[in-house]
Amino acid sequence: MTDTSTPEDIAARMAALTPVPRGQRMLHHRGVTVSGSFRAGPEAARLSTAELFCGRDIPVTARFSGTHGDARDADTGDQGLSVRFAPPGALPTDLIAFTLPVFFVRTGADMIEFLTAAHAGPEAMDEFRSLHPESAAALAAADNRPPASYVGQRYHAVHAFGLTAPDGENTWVRLEWHPDAELAPLEADDAAHRPAGYLTDDLLDRLPVGMTLHARLPKPGDPVHDPTTLWAYPPQLVPLGRLTLETRTADRDLDFDPLRLAPGITAPRDRLAADRSALYRVARGERTAMTTTAIIGTGTIGSRLAADLVTGGVDVLVAGREPADADRLAAQLGTHARAVTLDQAIDEADIIILAVWFDTIRELVAQYRDRLHGKIIVDPSNPIAPDGNGGFVKTIAADQSSGQLLAALLPADTALVKAFGTLGADSLSAAARRTPTRAVGFYATDDQSAGLAVESLITAAGFDPVRVGGIESAIRIEVFGDLHEFGGLGHPVDRAEAEVALGQQV
Repeated sequence: MTDTSTPEDIAARMAALTPVPRGQRMLHHRGVTVSGSFRAGPEAARLSTAELFCGRDIPVTARFSGTHGDARDADTGDQGLSVRFAPPGALPTDLIAFTLPVFFVRTGADMIEFLTAAHAGPEAMDEFRSLHPESAAALAAADNRPPASYVGQRYHAVHAFGLTAPDGENTWVRLEWHPDAELAPLEADDAAHRPAGYLTDDLLDRLPVGMTLHARLPKPGDPVHDPTTLWAYPPQLVPLGRLTLETRTADRDLDFDPLRLAPGITAPRDRLAADRSALYRVARGERTAMTTTAIIGTGTIGSRLAADLVTGGVDVLVAGREPADADRLAAQLGTHARAVTLDQAIDEADIIILAVWFDTIRELVAQYRDRLHGKIIVDPSNPIAPDGNGGFVKTIAADQSSGQLLAALLPADTALVKAFGTLGADSLSAAARRTPTRAVGFYATDDQSAGLAVESLITAAGFDPVRVGGIESAIRIEVFGDLHEFGGLGHPVDRAEAEVALGQQV
């Protein structure tokens, strides 16, 4: 029978099987995120032209996680390692790997059958095995003992990826991470006495820590494009490069996608890879829809930005120093807006847009700093004041940016995105949803996942999001900067003009 399940169908069925708190992943929602770099070896460049294999240090963000969302690391089942390679000025690549060397099934719909059987009990699993003999290898490889360390085991990307060499030759490989030293799993008694977050604690104690990426080459007769089948042993491995993990970052939703691949890497041909990619996009959209956004500031910028977001279908909380001003703005915006107090905005929102003067932002951060942990702060401010002659003057040193100053004031696990400040208030209204080409909304951040979340808001507000770099680049998109409307640009620009201004494709 032909499977007609849509990604939305599969996501709904999975959600019913794996109930989780609002806005969290259905699977792998207990984890830890770290940043670092990857440097490829010479063999990688011979196999693939992908920028991540260029031999330079490539920034990465990596997330270790357990399949299940239990309250203790020891009970989370098999582990996953997702890595995003983000070469400057080039397309990113995601590599999603598991401790299992192969997968249980070949399609997303069959994955639902597997989860249903696993939840139902041993008899249902026996029936599943008889109906899906392809699951035998993964089930046999599953080790129910808790791991000793996230970085003491191997991780396998179960699909075959094509590596395209400079001469155009394509080599199909499976990619896998190897630790410097493999550690034996824990026995039940030992695991029971470990702290709930022992895997995270162990990882942080080991930082900086490294792993090596290998390409496993198929042998004659290996089923290259079947993610459920083991390839012949012993393996033929080619070392591709070295991953070095250095710093913990906030555990945010990075929107990993098994088909987010840079040129030089060919997508897997099996059905499961496509199903997973589609399912991830649907699930990510549902989680994003559950994200709460607050705008603090009811002045010209705050009110016009709120109107842009509401027009784009985003529900917003609005707050200001004067509750009556927030009430009036919410009433004007309609059912997609709700007036709240400052305290409510800080506590309820996942993303907080501080649409107030820079000095006020500093006051708010000083007042609420202990309640900003794990949140995304969006800073549209420009550090200026009237100069007394009808113009404006910068209120901080010429070589400083409000973005960098604010970053130093926030907790380490709070992400900062500089955005929505590159256009004047008039352009925020007039240029939103411009046709035939949208105006660009530049942004800067050091946090990739926070950047993706704010990209969604920039798009909803009616602009084309373009990242200019990390927070060190914030000065370029603040007033008088070379990428600001009232600086080097002089007017809102589209993507083609932005590429010229940045000197690179975006």
